[in-house]
Amino acid sequence: MRRFGALSLLLLISASGSWQSPATAEVASPTGFDTLFDLKTGFVRDTNGDGLADSIAARVIVADTPSVEDIQVAANLAGRLGFETVAMSLPVVLRASEAAGRKVDLPIFVGRTNPDAARLTRAVVDPAALEKGQGILAIVSSSSGPQVLVSGADDAGTLAAGNVLAAYLPRVWGASGARLDTVTADVTKFLRSRGARSSMASITTLVIDSDRRGLKSLRVVVPTTAVDFARVKAALESLAADHRAGKSAATLNYANVAETIVDLRPVGGEPVAVSVKRSGLNTRALTPPDDPAPPAAAPAGPGGSGAAASTDAPSFDLANFFSIDGVLSDSYPDLIADRVDSTIFLGPSPDNLGAASIAARLGLESTGISLPIARKADDVPDLSRETNPILVGRDNLHVETLVKIGKARLDDLGPGDGVVQVVPRAFGTATATVVAGADTAGADAAASYLARRVPYLWANNRGAFTLEHLVTQAANVFGAKTPGGQAAMAVSAADEVVKTLTEKTIERVDARVFLEEKTPAFDQLLAARLKARLASTTAVTASSEAITAPSTVFEEKQAFPWEVQEFRDKFKADVLPKVVAGSVVTLEARLSESPEVRADLAKEVRQALIAAGAARTDVHIRSAYKQGFLWMSEEVLPSLKGKNVASIAVKVAEYAPDFSKKFRFYQVPTRWLHELYPIDELMARELSLPLSAYSMELVTVPASGPIYEVDAKDRAGKSVFHATFSPKHVEREYLEKFPGWSRVDFTTGWLTV
Repeated sequence: MRRFGALSLLLLISASGSWQSPATAEVASPTGFDTLFDLKTGFVRDTNGDGLADSIAARVIVADTPSVEDIQVAANLAGRLGFETVAMSLPVVLRASEAAGRKVDLPIFVGRTNPDAARLTRAVVDPAALEKGQGILAIVSSSSGPQVLVSGADDAGTLAAGNVLAAYLPRVWGASGARLDTVTADVTKFLRSRGARSSMASITTLVIDSDRRGLKSLRVVVPTTAVDFARVKAALESLAADHRAGKSAATLNYANVAETIVDLRPVGGEPVAVSVKRSGLNTRALTPPDDPAPPAAAPAGPGGSGAAASTDAPSFDLANFFSIDGVLSDSYPDLIADRVDSTIFLGPSPDNLGAASIAARLGLESTGISLPIARKADDVPDLSRETNPILVGRDNLHVETLVKIGKARLDDLGPGDGVVQVVPRAFGTATATVVAGADTAGADAAASYLARRVPYLWANNRGAFTLEHLVTQAANVFGAKTPGGQAAMAVSAADEVVKTLTEKTIERVDARVFLEEKTPAFDQLLAARLKARLASTTAVTASSEAITAPSTVFEEKQAFPWEVQEFRDKFKADVLPKVVAGSVVTLEARLSESPEVRADLAKEVRQALIAAGAARTDVHIRSAYKQGFLWMSEEVLPSLKGKNVASIAVKVAEYAPDFSKKFRFYQVPTRWLHELYPIDELMARELSLPLSAYSMELVTVPASGPIYEVDAKDRAGKSVFHATFSPKHVEREYLEKFPGWSRVDFTTGWLTV
């Protein structure tokens, strides 16, 4: 498996024939080839500045009627582009007519029959100089920006060039050979050792034969000054002579490059090319080609991708297609897809260009991919050793086989219709995926659906309905776990019952069905269905009931009194009768009500006491919840405003747990201190005091002493406010003394008449 990183150099593949002058309107750019996968200007871009490519700026453009080799190149390039980014918009491959008038930041023109590719080919090389099986890969500068050319003398040459661009860059050859930047560095180092002052070198040309391993030639452009030109030319010619004699084998000598051409370009002068051939035997002539692989064998090298199928290949469906349970694999137990266990097999029709979108999606979903990933179906007549083949095109040899044996069906497709079908055990144990259409539109629709929408049913935004949801819902229906499934089973059961009644005289039929929920519409449907199958004189009724509807076993009601009403009742019964004319009444109660309710209740109590004859009243309806905090916030804080308070000292009684008695929990000594939180911040904010002006001290007080004591002083140190307070509702002795008064307590000291 080849795993690729971002590329650092751009290659130009062409024949070694005559090259046009740099003065032509469009010439091969001698610089800028290191920007091919630059995240700012290259094929893939980083749009949010996080250092990761998240968009594909390039588009692969083929002829309106591409050859199957052109589609292979497009699919392989799309797979590589998808692998290089973490996000993309499909399609990344367009037909020439689709790309017309459309702005593409970095177009890649593929194929001999592509008009733009033919134009670019004529701009960089004499087409007649290309030999059979040779391919050309070039970047051409134009007024609209750089353009990439992938073409060849024939379709085999185009495929060879496309495979180098898709699978090898930035390596000279293979996934572990020398890098292109190593070559440019070697050339620069050699020329400097001979006195040249130039520090610039860029690879502009690679020539590759489709039937040999390695490169036929590699061209490096070196700009030079007029002063350095003669010295550099002589040094290179001397090196070439040494190589012919078997000397200087460590200098500009690469195992997979038969010829290194250094193109010297003096400023204002004509370029001169010096050929430095490889020293020693020509391994390209002695080594058999990497491809094509023998029929039915797993492909290797630049001509194929994939691995032999497992003897027990797992099956999958579209719901988990792009996962490690589908066509992807996890080589390490980290649940991250790091291998694409699939190969795309193409039929010969130009309708199968949608395969490129599938390849792009495969590259996107995995952290590792073997390229090339697309092959011609006719090259591998037996797929039993292939892993998870993806078969594209109704004219695909293997699709025709599946149709013939009844494992796939395409005869019901209409114009514009396409199909994506996963076929388990299609060839031996291999699971194949058929992507085909009735015509070009249908084929594009099918491939686009697999590439853009799976595993979603249609909308592919986060949270949208997925095929997994569909599987779950279907299982629930057939498992009678939904009202619809239950209704279907009920109808089927009713039909079976009716079959036994057709020869009998039935006066009345009452059908009662238990479903997930009561459904009047189903009642009408079932009644009409039964009526149609029975005699017209038969009375039919149908009703549904919710199977989970509650059934009353016994009923018990509990009335919970409102503490305010309980207080009013006790006040009228225990307090008002004791009030006589001229009485001075002090009343304090604790209720867990809002400040508004307590204020209204206090007003109501005062009015009742005055009406009963009280001369003076002191009524406090305080909170029974968090009493210390609310006492200070509702009573102390308003009293301190306007008194120029400079400091506030609060003494808090230490809680003394009674360990002589057993309780599930014991309160901590700072029990009462906790109840004040966050009164210090509130007072500091409301009185515009620093927090340092507020102090709290934990003290030991007698059992009858106050829980809280507040003393506020002004800047002169004079006390301007002093008050004490004790929470009452938690004091256990009062609850034991008055067990009926669990919410409202009138105890000694609370009520004085």
